[in-house]
Amino acid sequence: MQQELPHGEIAVEPIEETNEEIQKLADTEECALLAFVAPYSGVRVTPVAEAYASIGVHEEFGVESFVERCKEAKLGKLHLLVNSPGGGVVSSYKVARALRVQFREIRVFVPHMAASGGTLIALTGNEIVMGLMSHLTPLDLQVPYGGALISSNTFLRCFQRFMEAYRKLQPEEAPYPLRWMTEKLDPRIMEEMNGATQTCLKYIERILRAAGHDEADASKKALTLVTGYSDHAAVLDRDVLAEHGFRVVPDSKYAHEWKVMRLWLKQYIGRSESVHHMRYCLPKKKGPGPPRARKGRGASLKKSR
Repeated sequence: MQQELPHGEIAVEPIEETNEEIQKLADTEECALLAFVAPYSGVRVTPVAEAYASIGVHEEFGVESFVERCKEAKLGKLHLLVNSPGGGVVSSYKVARALRVQFREIRVFVPHMAASGGTLIALTGNEIVMGLMSHLTPLDLQVPYGGALISSNTFLRCFQRFMEAYRKLQPEEAPYPLRWMTEKLDPRIMEEMNGATQTCLKYIERILRAAGHDEADASKKALTLVTGYSDHAAVLDRDVLAEHGFRVVPDSKYAHEWKVMRLWLKQYIGRSESVHHMRYCLPKKKGPGPPRARKGRGASLKKSR
């Protein structure tokens, strides 16, 4: 469970939801429900610092436990609620892949934000349900450099700009600031940035193909998300995503489910936590119905007597 333990660690088991409205939706749709919610308030860890939810090892193990429960219940359909600022690309990919391996049909609900690694998880959906305030973001990889996180695309675009500047110049003709900055570029860093970008592209392609996109379509969409935007925080709303051919649908298509998912989000979005709240609900097994009258020869003979 996601609760503080005596020694300060956080358990990695998802918590079963007890809300009757959530249970009713699971029963009606005959599918598993999973809320993957990062709250907008963190947990204070020092007098001056707070820890906020980010997709990582806790989320990996939480989703693994959820998938095991669904495997035992032989469930292949999932309604997934996502609200996340993202996190590690490796953990995000592993979470997304685990869900796609287990479920043949996934309907993702994004009432507000699925950013960065959260976007990768949202892409598992055969459909992504979005409202007026919903958005995804680009997936350009953020890598540590010079004591900060920077976009690998930003680094590569900078290199390309220098290449263009030198295309028609002799080294001695270049302005000193340009020569100085160019000399600071480390080719090993360039290769690392390029490799990270290619890996990210492959992760997105695999998830999109698992969600039913063909190879060419998955490659095109992955390229758009990784290199198509200059700002990592760009808002990709449902209209923008539809223009790019992503399988987004308006909340009005699933009005009742949308209402329930928004209420579910409301329960946890304000509860401070340093990891994602993971709540799940499985449909209740239907008990045997009333005994049926026996049919056939025996029944008719009894009646004739």
